[in-house]
Amino acid sequence: MLKILPNYDTDPLSSMTLDNPAVLVVDGNNNEAVVDRLYLHNDDTSKYYERISMLISNIPGGFTMKLMVKAAKPTEAEWAGISSGNTVTFENVGSANTPDVDYHSFWVYYQVPKGTPVQTQLGAHFSITYAEFIR
Repeated sequence: MLKILPNYDTDPLSSMTLDNPAVLVVDGNNNEAVVDRLYLHNDDTSKYYERISMLISNIPGGFTMKLMVKAAKPTEAEWAGISSGNTVTFENVGSANTPDVDYHSFWVYYQVPKGTPVQTQLGAHFSITYAEFIR
């Protein structure tokens, strides 16, 4: 099964619920941007995945959330060329002949408008689509 992990060998973000959400703190007073590295991981060698795409859905108004699939941390110039709410695609994870249980890194960029008051925002989430095959 494909999972989103915050780092190697940890509980997947995909197990988070509205009662137990992932928490992110971004300082809106100074227009802070936070960049996090996450991983897409297949934990089942009997399956492989093709046509994988991901986006962040239900982004709160005025907030910026971007995705980038890349091994190294993206530069500010690279982020500047991407719109909030973008869709990314991943290479196939595994194949009919070869299992793939590697950790495929991607990056998430979060920014709130300058002067945003302290608040709790719920609802933004990763939407991922793919074709799953049994090896």
